[in-house]
Amino acid sequence: MDLFDRYRRRTEASLRRCIADGVLPPDLDFGRFAATPSPSGAAFDVVVDAALVYARDAAAPAGDPVALARAIALDLATDPCSASVDVAGPGFVNVTLRPAAVLDAVASLLRGSGAGGGRGAAASAELRPDLSLGEARALVTAEQIAALSIAAGRPARPDGRGPIVVGPVTLRREARPPERTTVGGPSALAGLGADAFRFAVASRRPATSLHLDAAAWSERSRGNPAFNVPYAHARLRGVLRAGAALAIEPSPPSDADLSALTHAEDLALARSVVRYPHAIAAAAAAQAPHRVAAYLGALADAIHCRWNRSKDQPQLRFVNEEERVLSIARLGLVTASTLVLKSGLGILGVTAPDEML
Repeated sequence: MDLFDRYRRRTEASLRRCIADGVLPPDLDFGRFAATPSPSGAAFDVVVDAALVYARDAAAPAGDPVALARAIALDLATDPCSASVDVAGPGFVNVTLRPAAVLDAVASLLRGSGAGGGRGAAASAELRPDLSLGEARALVTAEQIAALSIAAGRPARPDGRGPIVVGPVTLRREARPPERTTVGGPSALAGLGADAFRFAVASRRPATSLHLDAAAWSERSRGNPAFNVPYAHARLRGVLRAGAALAIEPSPPSDADLSALTHAEDLALARSVVRYPHAIAAAAAAQAPHRVAAYLGALADAIHCRWNRSKDQPQLRFVNEEERVLSIARLGLVTASTLVLKSGLGILGVTAPDEML
């Protein structure tokens, strides 16, 4: 379930009603507006910009974007997924989702029915020793875009697109100056690894320059996404093993009941997880694997934050023998999180480890 696509379609229906009422002209281009995730840290979930886009086309007195936004907000407020809908600033419509809607979307991901949910063909470009770093970047980028398209249900090689253009690559190791070298050369990926290289490739827009700092991309630290994201997956797999050791396991996907997840920390992680289908669809449309890398980095940060708080606050533990129903629901959320991480890492061609020493 792509909640953001849901609100895009609901907004389009609202705009069509405005057309029928004579408020908007009949020839609107519905591809101009968007329903997108809210900025990090916002108290709401969905941002709709349609009023700002179409206000100039509206007849008086609705030519004011705020007036048009209010009309759209009234329609969106009737959606059963909406907890509240507000008009903000010059005409944005901000939607706060009901917790039940968020948890239903997580359950949809568990069932594999959400766009991009749990899917993601691994980008398996072979980094041959004879390739230059630029050639390796082009190969990896092409594989990531193909895998991204497949995950979004698009053709692997979209028609009407020209060849993939990638920017130059420079490598820095220790105190040496940047150099152009081959993948198999002793000063290239030795000590860096294919996974780190693929994540580094996905960390930048394809056409921009890529400056590889081998030391930074090899660090085992939260600041290195090539480590941080797989580590989040390994941590959650460890949580599932801990639950299994106590005979506490998530329900089968078809029977997932997440209604026990009422704590703000659980809902915050769930809200991060349900952004995945939209992130995949938007990245595929733009042929932008770097958007997947950015999403995975943000999700990994949310997972580590949730993990750390569970260590400090016993009531937030993922597995608690005295709270079996809650633990089963939390393990369902953990499972959905691992599915999303594994799918996204697969798109980038990066391994999703079950454990990391």
